[in-house]
Amino acid sequence: MGATGGTGALPRGKHGLPREEVVRSQRARLLTAAAKVCAERGYDATTVATILAEAGVGRETFYELFEDRRACVLEAHQVLLDELIEQVRVAYAGPGEWVERCRATIAALLDWFAADPLAGRFLLVELPAVGPEFHERFEEGFDRFVAVIDSGLDPDLPEPEPLPATSLAVGGRDLAHLRRGRRRAHRRAADPGPRPHLRGAGAIPG
Repeated sequence: MGATGGTGALPRGKHGLPREEVVRSQRARLLTAAAKVCAERGYDATTVATILAEAGVGRETFYELFEDRRACVLEAHQVLLDELIEQVRVAYAGPGEWVERCRATIAALLDWFAADPLAGRFLLVELPAVGPEFHERFEEGFDRFVAVIDSGLDPDLPEPEPLPATSLAVGGRDLAHLRRGRRRAHRRAADPGPRPHLRGAGAIPG
């Protein structure tokens, strides 16, 4: 899908295309438009009208396919995440030892983000304003990525040594900090108010 590449408009006039193909094209155009507009303007400034203007699709069609703006944006996020995870799977399934395959996977990730910076911004930076749903999806996507990497580990590897008490303390401190950050994000989603502009396309939501 991407955030910058369109899917192509349907032919003008009577085209004789099956209804399923028409709906598929309209949905894809709306999802691409939602990702692009959200990445460029931010979620708060993204409206159904701006998505429609970018996609070239009518309002009635939009509401036949999506309940509201949030549903469209979240589905666009899911589609892009699925595409990214598939790229990871393909890269990781290549030849070589585990370390080499991990390197190929990281290279594939970086190439994907470099090829479509708006898609990367949409996935990682602009979506926290959606609310708790985004954080749940972000964690789910991260877990899917980890599951791909873990699938190549030798099951006969010995169990790791217990972490020293100092490491556990540091880990607990960091986990508590992460949870506090998520609670603050959830409160901001419930009561947005004025919030500072997110800077940098490489930021990772807390």
